[in-house]
Amino acid sequence: MSSQFCTQCGTSLLPAARFCTACGARAGSAARGRFASGALGRWAPLLIFGTVVAVGGLTIALGARSAAPPNVPPPRAAGGGSMPADHPPVDVPDDVRKIIDRMVAAAKEKPDDLDVWRQLGFVQYRAGQVDPNYLSAASSTYQHVLAKAPQDLDALRALGNIAYDKNDPQGAREFYQRYLDVKPDDLDVQTDLATMLLADKQFEAALKAYEAVLTKDPTFFQAQFNLAIAYRSVGDEPKALAALQRARDLANDALSAAQAKAAAATGTDATRAAKAELDEAKATFDRVNAILARPAAGAASNVADAGAAAPGDLRTDVEAVFRAHPIAGSRIDRVEWSTDQLARVVLRDFPMDGMPPPVREKFVERIRSGVREAKARDGANAPLTIELVDAESSRVMETVVVGDGAAPAASSGGAPPAGDLHTDVEAIFRAHPIVGPRVAGVEWPAAQQVRVLLREFPMEGMPPMVRDKFIERIRNAVREAKARDHVGAAVTIELVDADSGRVMDTIVE
Repeated sequence: MSSQFCTQCGTSLLPAARFCTACGARAGSAARGRFASGALGRWAPLLIFGTVVAVGGLTIALGARSAAPPNVPPPRAAGGGSMPADHPPVDVPDDVRKIIDRMVAAAKEKPDDLDVWRQLGFVQYRAGQVDPNYLSAASSTYQHVLAKAPQDLDALRALGNIAYDKNDPQGAREFYQRYLDVKPDDLDVQTDLATMLLADKQFEAALKAYEAVLTKDPTFFQAQFNLAIAYRSVGDEPKALAALQRARDLANDALSAAQAKAAAATGTDATRAAKAELDEAKATFDRVNAILARPAAGAASNVADAGAAAPGDLRTDVEAVFRAHPIAGSRIDRVEWSTDQLARVVLRDFPMDGMPPPVREKFVERIRSGVREAKARDGANAPLTIELVDAESSRVMETVVVGDGAAPAASSGGAPPAGDLHTDVEAIFRAHPIVGPRVAGVEWPAAQQVRVLLREFPMEGMPPMVRDKFIERIRNAVREAKARDHVGAAVTIELVDADSGRVMDTIVE
């Protein structure tokens, strides 16, 4: 089973790609599925080449089946180079899009040929790792397969993967469970189902599911490592540590086996494959050791001078949002609370700046939703500001504000009256997970004209698909604000570079 998700950022990987399309980390090549990796640094210089080759190659991968299921990232050494700032964005090449279109037409001519439809779904799914629009197409294709064959294992597993990619753990669980109803002894998919429970914060159920897998196969590394993540998510550090130590033993066994295999390999291809497997095993072993070498999440050395969170209060619940996160959780160095309304989450080796806008937006929105739920549970109404801080440089990588009430006053042009169109439009930008921290000021030259001043906002660097999606999201939000405030006149919004004063885009709604 090959790796489907980058172990550094959780982004889905393309088949045969050498680098992650989000963070540039090297894609592993573990030989055994149960030791292979499962479910953000800059992109690597070879990323574009790898992406084009990988997606293009899909069209001739006859008989291919759905990819490996998502898992919580197992330990693997950090990797990936840097990419020049002016490197072109990643996108599905036009010739590949044309090939996919031809495959769609061919499939429609053979509605009962499920092999053709499975292959189409596979290609659409892989293209969806670059262009999310293809995920919906892949879902429709696999649903066609299920309509003809309700117990088709390839379609059920692929639909579970697609639901995971769309941040829909419940949907993923449903498809994985349907898969297991047909093939109940598949430990890989049992582990996937457990991971979806973990992603949905059903911690106790996830623990039981991982333990059930390990009862059947005590050497299943992925389930063992994920078990440690689950124990850490519920704050049980002793059991998390024990599970990690067991994972290290399994990693060491795999490393020893890979070393022996590499020593015995003969021939160029066999030697290359054995070396790749050895590199993967060593990286996994080193990563587990690195995690074990860190202080426990609740240790005194990790508690800021500002004071530790009291059990059961808002601070505890907010911290749990981060510690339970499948990507950020293992990167937390400490959480500092200056006040009840300001927290600093200090992260080690977390490549926030390397995330493409859609990935970063999805990550921040997940954090925002978790914090919003925590505030609701604890009856907290005051706005809460969370700074994501790089542990090494102490630089604030992102600021997430979750709160009720009016948006902050504009830094220039005068503060709009609370509750009117101006307030609602400004809130769209200040609450936006990507734009919010970049807003330098908001100016209203006229009642229906606004200039949003943005610092270092890569508007022109966005791929067309990403830019269109960003603009459409702003447009829809403005349309809703106008409806709420009973405004019929058109509103013109200029997105302006704060340093040069240049208008980067104009939105009229």
